[in-house]
Amino acid sequence: MALTSNGKDFIAAQLVGATTATVPGGASATAVAKYMGITTDTSQTLATATSITSEETANGLSRVAGTVGYTVGANLYTVTGTWNYSGSTAKVIARVGLFNAISGGILVFFTALQTTATLSTSGDSLTIQQTVNLA
Repeated sequence: MALTSNGKDFIAAQLVGATTATVPGGASATAVAKYMGITTDTSQTLATATSITSEETANGLSRVAGTVGYTVGANLYTVTGTWNYSGSTAKVIARVGLFNAISGGILVFFTALQTTATLSTSGDSLTIQQTVNLA
């Protein structure tokens, strides 16, 4: 998992309690980073990314609002998202990004999946959990 350059600014704005602050990318730094986008692209540099190359936007694979949680005393923040594929052409999902908006927004974290996930037929589903360890 890579913390992006804009993600660092986003976290800094959160830490100071900014209510109207904006960071590079033009989105408010006050929104929760819980929106997950996926891609089949494997070539994009993670840490310097400001958006996801070829982010999926159709057939049930658009950005989702994930379920967030944290573990008290363990410094863990988790976001879990689920996609339900409605297409018919195989998609090999390789990366996931964590944003603070359902569209546009700040790409806070960008991760190459340890194992790609193949969605082959309509009805296939994919669940990804991102865990941010602040230790």
